[in-house]
Amino acid sequence: MKTVKLFFLTLLVVYMSCVEPKKKEGGNYKVVKTIESPIKDSIEDIPILLDTIAGAIPFAKSNIEVLAYNKQCDSNSSEFNEYQNDCNNWCLSKSDFRLTLMKSTVITEGNILHYFYIPVPCSYSGYVKIDGRKAKFNINAGAIYSIAFRNCTIILGYNLENYKRYFIEGYTTLSEFDNN
Repeated sequence: MKTVKLFFLTLLVVYMSCVEPKKKEGGNYKVVKTIESPIKDSIEDIPILLDTIAGAIPFAKSNIEVLAYNKQCDSNSSEFNEYQNDCNNWCLSKSDFRLTLMKSTVITEGNILHYFYIPVPCSYSGYVKIDGRKAKFNINAGAIYSIAFRNCTIILGYNLENYKRYFIEGYTTLSEFDNN
């Protein structure tokens, strides 16, 4: 009898561990809800672009107008001492901002951002109008952009070989990984 009880108890434990928890059906989750509240009135919706997939260049043919532009350096960053001179000398004009944004590609995977780009403790932030829609932007001296519309945020990276013309750090290629 003890063996039968043990068998059924084991069977019950196995069954319970195999049953998936109930999931909320749908998928209507707001990804950028934390961003929506603070800047809701200051930026506009953008239709989700079909070409905002990895590697796409969504703003290649866009009309881009920089509305507000402010450089900032994070002196509290652990990397600040390493980049202090570079940050002090880094300057990205509004025309260079537009040019590099138009050539930047969408990054959809965190590991691409983590392994192939080096964030630097200096950036420009402000507001931009892209094809008539206002958005908040941040561009890091490591060639990383974030463009936040009210209903979505797009992360972009400038991955062309001439990145040193515009940025302090840039896209790291696989061959550069192999050499290190």
